[in-house]
Amino acid sequence: MLAWSASAGYKLRVVQRSAKGSWKASICAGLWVMPRLVWGAPGAPPPTASADQEPLAEITVIAARPPTAEELTEKHIASFVRSHGNPGRRLGQLGRWDKALCVSTVGLTPGLNDFVTARVQAIAASVAPHLAQPKAGACTPDVYVVFTTEPQTLMNNVAKTQPQLLGFHEPQEVPKLKTIDRPVQAWYVTATAGLDRVETVVDDMWNTLPAGELNTRLRTGMSSLIQFALVVIDTKKVDGYTIGSISDYVAMVTLSQVRFGEGCGELPSILDMLAPGCQAAKSDSITAGDLAYLRALYLVRLDQAIGPQRVSIEDAMMRLLKAQ
Repeated sequence: MLAWSASAGYKLRVVQRSAKGSWKASICAGLWVMPRLVWGAPGAPPPTASADQEPLAEITVIAARPPTAEELTEKHIASFVRSHGNPGRRLGQLGRWDKALCVSTVGLTPGLNDFVTARVQAIAASVAPHLAQPKAGACTPDVYVVFTTEPQTLMNNVAKTQPQLLGFHEPQEVPKLKTIDRPVQAWYVTATAGLDRVETVVDDMWNTLPAGELNTRLRTGMSSLIQFALVVIDTKKVDGYTIGSISDYVAMVTLSQVRFGEGCGELPSILDMLAPGCQAAKSDSITAGDLAYLRALYLVRLDQAIGPQRVSIEDAMMRLLKAQ
């Protein structure tokens, strides 16, 4: 069993050498980074990764530092939920996965691709049991994590050939949606489940919503479900970060539809790491607040209006964090 530690990890160093290769049938010709690795210990020889290197079979999720009394307040938790959770456009509610995740990572050396995949799936399994990928047999990826030196070229191709991967949108919104303006960005294909999950419809402007619950302002009877996620990392902008830090950031972005802020909140988050306006000491691994938020998101009822939904998540977060 390998336990990853933020204090001793691989760091990404960009070498401007690229290779063209297919990722999906109609998403290709992206430029994947081929990094050289620098080991954290001074003077230690850099490790090597080869095509026949065995994947990292199991990675444990190390407990994050519990929040301090100053951080753990109702106000800070409410701010965390509102600033990190991005309601889906179709329902205006927070969504989540309802199935095991199958993650595929491309763009790095085979060993590092395996590390990112294993780390994201390990965090997913620690958040909710149903997210754990069965060990036996291959799976069809529903999460693609792409490291590339040319993210805009990649997304231009996605917008041209598979615009549905940009998520629920109208045609005139494509130029804005495909624009790369952050080191790590994500796009989600979502679906709406109707009352009692009898009917589930992929979110598309041409599809009508399934039947919901009438005559209540607290519950809609409909739930937003993530069906597919595309996460793109601009390797030129994450140069020098450890692969563990980036993997944790990717996990947070994969497991929930996040709102990328410019600053940082009082309750620390891995998302602060790449926030341009965050001047506080930044965490380089997933935090207790992040894990509590994700676990709460996967505990509460989804078929609530956004207000009650947020309150339920805040209450669950407080219980989880106090229990540490």
